[in-house]
Amino acid sequence: MKTLVGPDVQLAVVLDRDYRSDEEVEALENSLKEEFVVAHVLRRKEIENYFLTVEVVKRALQTRGDKGEHSTEEGVGTLLRSVTDLMLTTVQSQYVDQYVAYGTEKRRGVATATLNKEALERFQVRWETLDSRLELVSGKELLRDLNFALQKQGAKALTLPQLATNMGQAAIPREMSRLLSQLDHLTPT
Repeated sequence: MKTLVGPDVQLAVVLDRDYRSDEEVEALENSLKEEFVVAHVLRRKEIENYFLTVEVVKRALQTRGDKGEHSTEEGVGTLLRSVTDLMLTTVQSQYVDQYVAYGTEKRRGVATATLNKEALERFQVRWETLDSRLELVSGKELLRDLNFALQKQGAKALTLPQLATNMGQAAIPREMSRLLSQLDHLTPT
Protein backbone atom coordinates (compact mmCIF):
# COMPACT_ATOMS: atom_id res chain seq x y z
CA MET A 1 0.00 0.00 0.00
CA LYS A 2 2.78 2.46 0.87
CA THR A 3 4.32 1.90 -2.55
CA LEU A 4 0.99 2.64 -4.18
CA VAL A 5 -0.03 5.73 -2.14
CA GLY A 6 3.35 6.99 -0.96
CA PRO A 7 5.25 6.82 2.34
CA ASP A 8 3.69 9.95 3.88
CA VAL A 9 0.11 8.69 3.82
CA GLN A 10 -1.18 7.36 7.13
CA LEU A 11 -2.92 4.05 6.55
CA ALA A 12 -5.47 2.33 8.74
CA VAL A 13 -6.99 -1.11 8.40
CA VAL A 14 -10.07 -2.51 10.12
CA LEU A 15 -10.91 -6.16 9.52
CA ASP A 16 -13.84 -8.39 10.40
CA ARG A 17 -12.96 -10.92 13.06
CA ASP A 18 -14.68 -13.74 11.21
CA TYR A 19 -13.94 -16.93 13.19
CA ARG A 20 -10.43 -16.04 14.32
CA SER A 21 -9.28 -17.04 17.80
CA ASP A 22 -8.02 -14.43 20.27
CA GLU A 23 -4.45 -15.60 19.59
CA GLU A 24 -4.87 -15.23 15.84
CA VAL A 25 -6.42 -11.77 16.23
CA GLU A 26 -3.52 -10.63 18.42
CA ALA A 27 -0.91 -11.98 15.99
CA LEU A 28 -2.68 -10.43 13.01
CA GLU A 29 -2.98 -7.02 14.67
CA ASN A 30 0.69 -7.10 15.70
CA SER A 31 1.81 -7.91 12.17
CA LEU A 32 -0.45 -5.22 10.65
CA LYS A 33 0.82 -2.55 13.07
CA GLU A 34 4.17 -2.75 11.30
CA GLU A 35 2.58 -1.20 8.19
CA PHE A 36 -0.51 0.64 9.40
CA VAL A 37 -0.94 3.52 11.86
CA VAL A 38 -4.17 1.91 13.05
CA ALA A 39 -4.62 -1.86 12.73
CA HIS A 40 -7.73 -3.32 14.31
CA VAL A 41 -9.56 -6.62 14.05
CA LEU A 42 -13.16 -6.34 15.23
CA ARG A 43 -13.97 -8.24 18.41
CA ARG A 44 -17.25 -9.36 16.84
CA LYS A 45 -17.57 -11.39 13.66
CA GLU A 46 -18.74 -8.54 11.43
CA ILE A 47 -19.55 -4.84 11.76
CA GLU A 48 -23.29 -5.68 11.65
CA ASN A 49 -22.94 -7.60 14.93
CA TYR A 50 -22.46 -4.32 16.81
CA PHE A 51 -26.03 -3.30 15.94
CA LEU A 52 -27.60 -6.65 16.80
CA THR A 53 -28.02 -6.62 20.56
CA VAL A 54 -31.15 -7.18 22.59
CA GLU A 55 -31.32 -3.52 23.66
CA VAL A 56 -30.81 -2.06 20.18
CA VAL A 57 -33.29 -4.42 18.49
CA LYS A 58 -35.86 -3.77 21.23
CA ARG A 59 -35.44 -0.01 20.90
CA ALA A 60 -35.73 -0.16 17.10
CA LEU A 61 -38.93 -2.21 17.31
CA GLN A 62 -40.47 0.04 19.95
CA THR A 63 -39.45 3.26 18.15
CA ARG A 64 -41.38 2.26 15.08
CA GLY A 65 -44.42 1.38 17.19
CA ASP A 66 -44.29 -2.43 17.45
CA LYS A 67 -46.28 -3.46 20.51
CA GLY A 68 -46.23 -7.27 20.36
CA GLU A 69 -44.44 -9.66 22.71
CA HIS A 70 -41.56 -9.70 20.23
CA SER A 71 -40.78 -6.03 21.05
CA THR A 72 -40.11 -6.54 24.76
CA GLU A 73 -36.65 -7.26 26.14
CA GLU A 74 -37.65 -10.81 26.96
CA GLY A 75 -39.32 -11.27 23.58
CA VAL A 76 -36.30 -9.98 21.66
CA GLY A 77 -33.98 -12.19 23.72
CA THR A 78 -36.13 -15.24 23.04
CA LEU A 79 -36.29 -14.42 19.34
CA LEU A 80 -32.52 -13.91 19.05
CA ARG A 81 -31.84 -17.13 20.98
CA SER A 82 -34.14 -19.14 18.72
CA VAL A 83 -32.63 -17.64 15.56
CA THR A 84 -29.06 -18.27 16.73
CA ASP A 85 -29.94 -21.80 17.89
CA LEU A 86 -30.49 -22.62 14.22
CA MET A 87 -27.02 -21.30 13.39
CA LEU A 88 -25.19 -23.44 15.97
CA THR A 89 -23.77 -26.18 13.74
CA THR A 90 -22.60 -23.82 11.02
CA VAL A 91 -20.96 -21.37 13.42
CA GLN A 92 -19.39 -24.11 15.53
CA SER A 93 -17.91 -25.88 12.51
CA GLN A 94 -16.47 -22.63 11.14
CA TYR A 95 -15.03 -21.70 14.54
CA VAL A 96 -13.41 -25.10 15.01
CA ASP A 97 -12.09 -25.16 11.44
CA GLN A 98 -10.42 -21.74 11.81
CA TYR A 99 -9.01 -22.59 15.25
CA VAL A 100 -7.52 -25.86 14.04
CA ALA A 101 -6.09 -24.31 10.86
CA TYR A 102 -4.33 -21.58 12.82
CA GLY A 103 -3.27 -23.98 15.58
CA THR A 104 -1.82 -26.44 13.09
CA GLU A 105 0.26 -23.66 11.53
CA LYS A 106 1.47 -22.08 14.78
CA ARG A 107 1.66 -25.05 17.14
CA ARG A 108 3.42 -27.69 15.11
CA GLY A 109 3.36 -31.11 16.70
CA VAL A 110 0.08 -30.57 18.56
CA ALA A 111 -2.42 -33.25 17.58
CA THR A 112 -5.46 -32.19 15.58
CA ALA A 113 -7.66 -33.96 18.14
CA THR A 114 -6.19 -31.72 20.86
CA LEU A 115 -6.84 -28.60 18.80
CA ASN A 116 -10.40 -29.78 18.07
CA LYS A 117 -11.03 -30.33 21.78
CA GLU A 118 -9.66 -26.90 22.71
CA ALA A 119 -11.74 -25.23 20.01
CA LEU A 120 -14.93 -27.00 21.06
CA GLU A 121 -14.39 -26.11 24.73
CA ARG A 122 -13.75 -22.45 23.90
CA PHE A 123 -16.72 -22.34 21.58
CA GLN A 124 -19.01 -23.89 24.19
CA VAL A 125 -18.10 -21.21 26.73
CA ARG A 126 -18.74 -18.43 24.22
CA TRP A 127 -22.02 -19.95 23.02
CA GLU A 128 -23.56 -20.15 26.52
CA THR A 129 -24.57 -16.50 26.85
CA LEU A 130 -26.68 -14.65 24.33
CA ASP A 131 -24.37 -11.62 24.27
CA SER A 132 -21.27 -13.62 23.34
CA ARG A 133 -23.30 -15.78 20.95
CA LEU A 134 -24.36 -12.61 19.14
CA GLU A 135 -20.67 -11.77 18.70
CA LEU A 136 -19.90 -15.15 17.05
CA VAL A 137 -22.63 -15.50 14.43
CA SER A 138 -22.70 -13.83 11.04
CA GLY A 139 -24.40 -10.46 11.57
CA LYS A 140 -25.65 -10.42 8.00
CA GLU A 141 -27.24 -13.86 8.35
CA LEU A 142 -28.60 -13.03 11.80
CA LEU A 143 -30.34 -9.91 10.50
CA ARG A 144 -31.79 -11.85 7.58
CA ASP A 145 -33.06 -14.66 9.82
CA LEU A 146 -34.31 -12.25 12.49
CA ASN A 147 -36.31 -10.39 9.84
CA PHE A 148 -37.77 -13.65 8.58
CA ALA A 149 -38.85 -14.51 12.15
CA LEU A 150 -40.30 -11.03 12.69
CA GLN A 151 -42.27 -11.24 9.46
CA LYS A 152 -43.66 -14.63 10.50
CA GLN A 153 -45.00 -12.84 13.60
CA GLY A 154 -46.61 -10.14 11.46
CA ALA A 155 -43.96 -7.47 12.07
CA LYS A 156 -41.97 -5.57 9.47
CA ALA A 157 -38.31 -6.25 8.79
CA LEU A 158 -35.59 -4.18 10.46
CA THR A 159 -32.84 -2.43 8.51
CA LEU A 160 -29.29 -1.57 9.59
CA PRO A 161 -30.08 2.18 9.42
CA GLN A 162 -33.03 1.63 11.80
CA LEU A 163 -30.80 -0.29 14.18
CA ALA A 164 -28.01 2.30 13.98
CA THR A 165 -30.45 5.14 14.65
CA ASN A 166 -31.64 3.35 17.78
CA MET A 167 -28.25 2.35 19.07
CA GLY A 168 -27.63 5.31 21.32
CA GLN A 169 -24.24 6.31 22.67
CA ALA A 170 -24.50 4.04 25.73
CA ALA A 171 -24.76 0.97 23.48
CA ILE A 172 -21.51 1.73 21.63
CA PRO A 173 -18.85 -0.66 22.97
CA ARG A 174 -15.61 0.85 24.33
CA GLU A 175 -13.74 -1.00 21.61
CA MET A 176 -15.58 0.94 18.90
CA SER A 177 -15.25 4.27 20.73
CA ARG A 178 -11.48 3.78 20.96
CA LEU A 179 -11.26 2.76 17.31
CA LEU A 180 -13.29 5.75 16.13
CA SER A 181 -11.14 8.05 18.26
CA GLN A 182 -7.96 6.58 16.74
CA LEU A 183 -9.32 7.05 13.23
CA ASP A 184 -10.47 10.58 14.04
CA HIS A 185 -6.95 11.52 15.18
CA LEU A 186 -5.26 10.47 11.95
CA THR A 187 -3.57 13.44 10.34
CA PRO A 188 -4.88 14.26 6.88
CA THR A 189 -2.13 14.72 4.30
